[in-house]
Amino acid sequence: MLKSKMSNDIFEIMFKKKIVAFDSISKTDSSAFNKLKPINIQYIHQVNITVSDKLFFVRVKFSQYPLLSKLGLIQFNHFQRLYHIMLKFINKCKLKRFQVHNNDSDLCMMPFDTMDPKKIIELSQNNCIYRFNIYDLINIIKTSLSHSYHMIPSPHMPKNPYTNMEFEKHHLINIYIKIWTLKIKMNPLLHFFMESRLSIPEFADKYNKFLLDIALDSMLEPDTVVSVEIIMDLLGMIQQYSNRFLKINVNPNFPPKVLYKIFRPYLKLYYRVRLFGCDESKVKLKKLLCCFGLYNPFFGKRYVEKTTEQVGFDDRHMSFNDMVNGAFYELRDMTIFDMLKANMNNRGSCYCVSLMPIRNVKYVYGEKDVIQFPPLINPVEDEEETDEDDIFGEEDEEDEEDYDM
Repeated sequence: MLKSKMSNDIFEIMFKKKIVAFDSISKTDSSAFNKLKPINIQYIHQVNITVSDKLFFVRVKFSQYPLLSKLGLIQFNHFQRLYHIMLKFINKCKLKRFQVHNNDSDLCMMPFDTMDPKKIIELSQNNCIYRFNIYDLINIIKTSLSHSYHMIPSPHMPKNPYTNMEFEKHHLINIYIKIWTLKIKMNPLLHFFMESRLSIPEFADKYNKFLLDIALDSMLEPDTVVSVEIIMDLLGMIQQYSNRFLKINVNPNFPPKVLYKIFRPYLKLYYRVRLFGCDESKVKLKKLLCCFGLYNPFFGKRYVEKTTEQVGFDDRHMSFNDMVNGAFYELRDMTIFDMLKANMNNRGSCYCVSLMPIRNVKYVYGEKDVIQFPPLINPVEDEEETDEDDIFGEEDEEDEEDYDM
């Protein structure tokens, strides 16, 4: 838990106090000696890479290992054991002098007394000991590594929530070991971060596409605030990728939150096409929008109920999962799909699989293009500035169609 600041000279002093049985270099196998040379000089020509003295010491120390005789190996292992015993003793002495942070509960306000002690981990930082629930630390690391700004990945080093100081690498390694000890399912972000040697620049560069995908999922959460930009992208997706014979026409006054909720999975595919140039997602998106238009050709249209004269919008649709896993998606690549498309308005045909119009309503046609939708996202301001008849003009009787079922 505690990072030792003990000088590496202690090991050298212990090592030299007794004569270690080194083999003569001349008698040593040249292959063993060749292992020592590159390790000693590997840092000389490195550029823009900072290597700590402790890391260099460890590399050099163990590079001497193949040069030792059998007696020397026994002595080396003996001193190595004593060295770590001394480090543990020094750490215990330091821990007794450290203050313990006065927190009796985890970050979710659950008392530590009621928790399984195995799930509690102690980390020392700035001469103070902090207690955490291991799951809180996992969430902190996940949030830090998946941080993004406008779909641009911007991971940063996880920080201690009590001090706002970055955790050091030995803290993260201890957390990683604790996760393995408790057999907790490893989050891919943490696993990839460890593979990147706990380096944020290397992690961001090596797994940029993976982080972009996470940033995309984060931006398109179900509770995301529906902005004008999202609606513009959504309408652009429909206009660009929907089938021209099965065009999806959305009324400008269609509720934006409902529209976003319905097309959110489709919008993820659309962004993946734009960000990654994924041909597979492009083909899938075209097929799904084609099936969407065939299932309900009246989607997005405004209607007026004949009895109550209430205005509504046709939002009937098949869920994304049912669309992907259902028969519609499979039939898209078959010749029978053209027959289904040709009979979509033929109510008496056995090849008609499309939804029929809603009963006892009057659908409204002849309104402006759906691209005029975004300015109407704020209905309060629009009602004050202009009237609906001023936007669309007076509705003619010839543009209205009655359906009496």
